[in-house]
Amino acid sequence: MLVYLWFRFEMIYGVAAVVAVFHDTLITIGAFSLTNTDITLTVIAAILTLVGYSMNDTIVVFDRIRENIKIMRRETLGEVSIEASNQTLSRTILTSD
Repeated sequence: MLVYLWFRFEMIYGVAAVVAVFHDTLITIGAFSLTNTDITLTVIAAILTLVGYSMNDTIVVFDRIRENIKIMRRETLGEVSIEASNQTLSRTILTSD
């Protein structure tokens, strides 16, 4: 995935996307660890689904950031990323059902 993102975007976006997915997965596995729940094949399938959705949403947000950087030249990177997140939030909620 890192190699694909490196070619699709820039290396920094690829690393950030992999860190974000790792973070999401680590929190989920940590929740299972804290609740002392068994990890079955269903849980592994759910974690892999989480990785897929997280990577997809990360790519969409990063693509929007790349587009907004060209449009919003006077804004800071933080403001651009907040705007990109707001623009993709409704899409994420509508497609997650």
